[in-house]
Amino acid sequence: MELILQRIIDEASENFGKEFLEHYLSGSFGSMSKSETEILIFHLLSKHFEISSNYEISNLLKISETKVKNLTLNAHLRYPRQSGDEIVREALVDIAKKFSAIYDEQNGEVKIHIQSSVKKREMINAINKLGSFADYGLNNEILKIRINTLFSLFEKFLDKEKFKDTVQTYLKDKKLNEKQFFDALNNSQRFIEIIKRSNIKISDVINTILNFI
Repeated sequence: MELILQRIIDEASENFGKEFLEHYLSGSFGSMSKSETEILIFHLLSKHFEISSNYEISNLLKISETKVKNLTLNAHLRYPRQSGDEIVREALVDIAKKFSAIYDEQNGEVKIHIQSSVKKREMINAINKLGSFADYGLNNEILKIRINTLFSLFEKFLDKEKFKDTVQTYLKDKKLNEKQFFDALNNSQRFIEIIKRSNIKISDVINTILNFI
């Protein structure tokens, strides 16, 4: 851990002072509170984190994982590096890559492990905007969403035309009714029934989507 911290210090030192002072002096001198100063320093350091888990960052900085999550979220809110849409798209690519391991075919549910408080917040917001919702397991880093909700997220946040064309091509190859498929995205029960009745392999559909994202 000491070597990792030294590397971060070495990498950050070049522009750290300049960036820190630009933010610190943007208001009147001394007006930035201790907590706001911590958030700014965390933001500047986090650019150089090659470790991603809250556990590892907690060990590195010798603070609790709860504090890591709070600092991560507050740093994003004050000094965002990505838009909400970009964060959701990044999360969807991760989900697609891990899909076979996180999809429960029996109940049409996808279990998503999201450690980042920022990514989790943006995903929940995106799901809520669809008029859907996510369930939590005992571990609040696990989000559970219905498979139709995942496809609705793909449709909204990925390249919409490429998404539709890719799915339509797959359905035509299987001689399936694409209108029924897309119309059922708003109804989880009907969507799951269509999948089971038509013997659609969702993992195959996801793999075709991965080809363009």
